[in-house]
Amino acid sequence: MGQNKLNVAFYRVTIWRKTGKKLIGVRELGHSNVEFATNYFRLQASKHLHDMIDIEAALLSNNSTRRTEVQSSRSKAKRRHEMA
Repeated sequence: MGQNKLNVAFYRVTIWRKTGKKLIGVRELGHSNVEFATNYFRLQASKHLHDMIDIEAALLSNNSTRRTEVQSSRSKAKRRHEMA
């Protein structure tokens, strides 16, 4: 595992929209400061979603089931891409 991968933080990002819908996803960022991550994800979401009410970024622990699932699926996708 590369040195830079040790510094990657995973966040559960929740976005509330005016339509009443709630979007939830897992994103990675090279920052473990939750305030920075929330502001970064808010800026990125506002570029694409014009009906956003609020956004929340929650730092996932290294032992989080969802984090390991995301890392596993990404490494599988990377291996498939390298084989092609």
